[in-house]
Amino acid sequence: MKPTNSRVHLSRRVLLGTLAALPTLIPPLCLPSSSANAQTEQLPSWNDGPTKTSITDFVRRVTTRGDPRVES
Repeated sequence: MKPTNSRVHLSRRVLLGTLAALPTLIPPLCLPSSSANAQTEQLPSWNDGPTKTSITDFVRRVTTRGDPRVES
């Protein structure tokens, strides 16, 4: 009787294809819940002041639909 070889033989193509697909398969499993991503303060590392206020007001104004101060 022949001794059986229990090793699995993979072709190089199959191995490299599997390794190439791993980065696209793993990140969705590692994402934290959406509630953990919610930020309570805009630009949290910035000091409060006129520059921060001006930027956050501008972004809020141009991203709000129907704001009369924004041209269509």
